Amino acid sequence: MRVVIFSDAVHGFYGGTRLVFFLGRTFMENGFDVALVTPQIIPQLQLFFEKNGFTVLNLNVATISKMQSTLGWLELWAGEVFFRRNSKAYRAADGYVALNFSHTLPLPSLVWYALGLVSDRLHYAERDFPLTYRVLYKSVKPVIQCMDSSLVRRFVGCSKMVVACSNFYANLCRQRGVMVRDVIYAPVDCEVFKPSTTSPTGDYVLAYAGVETKISLLKTLVDSGVRVKIFGPRAVHLPRSLVNHGNVEVFAYVHDSKLVDLYSNALYTLFPFNFEPFGYVPVESMACGTPVLTYNQQGPSETVIHNKTGWLVEGDHKLVSKAMEVWREGYSERVRRESRRRALEFDIGRIYNKWLRLIERHA
Repeated sequence: MRVVIFSDAVHGFYGGTRLVFFLGRTFMENGFDVALVTPQIIPQLQLFFEKNGFTVLNLNVATISKMQSTLGWLELWAGEVFFRRNSKAYRAADGYVALNFSHTLPLPSLVWYALGLVSDRLHYAERDFPLTYRVLYKSVKPVIQCMDSSLVRRFVGCSKMVVACSNFYANLCRQRGVMVRDVIYAPVDCEVFKPSTTSPTGDYVLAYAGVETKISLLKTLVDSGVRVKIFGPRAVHLPRSLVNHGNVEVFAYVHDSKLVDLYSNALYTLFPFNFEPFGYVPVESMACGTPVLTYNQQGPSETVIHNKTGWLVEGDHKLVSKAMEVWREGYSERVRRESRRRALEFDIGRIYNKWLRLIERHA
């Protein structure tokens, strides 16, 4: 059987890209042929996917904005909303099962996997925008919400069913009138993400810098004496006051082996966010035996177990307070063991079986 995976633009090996890679690779290990269809993919990652057995169809949808920028992604979204540029670039074929993990490529599929709409991300991030952007966004917010709702109807209309990445996001979809058939959490490869040492240094806190990250909180911590290592796509755009800080070390793009070491040796992983339907970083961290400090809301509240595999707090003030407390006082070694055990529930083997059963029932 052939499986085709529709993906948003593949610009880095984070988040949704990991999801489609791990899931697609596991399908191939179980005898499936897998093709990846995407509006854009950078050459290095296309070669990486092809070396791992994927057939890659790059639709080469042109954008004026820089390909790897947030504006580039928004341009792809707008191009589909107004002109259907992405979906028109694809010619459908017969004889395959299509799984759609995209929010910019509405095409006929068995499943549309809801990971987070543009309008939802902007809504939750609005209060963290600089003043100029916040004023501009308020003026166009009704249009964006209307256009995104129209796009959602197209995704739902051309998919046999909708599956959400978390209970939080399933409920958000239902509030939009979308019937969600099931919740399947995103997978982590626990053979890749596992403790790299039995004696972690624990002399720093690890933080992820993405579009959803509340960067200002990191500055508060390092000014208070906490040593922080920061990784992620937004790390190259951090303010100089943070990059040049004596308590900060920045890693923009790191290979998995280095990332596993960063997770494994951290005292804990700090994950402050404005919108996170699931949260790959908390699960990857726990898979490496490192607990997570984050908010008691949205996707991460479904993966991190309070006082067992990390700490769930209410609001920014309590996040900073708890971050300082754990930095000073540490925690029991049991927390690392429980973190690893919890992450195994999201291992690709378990998640793949859920997708396989879904296909066998409905394809």
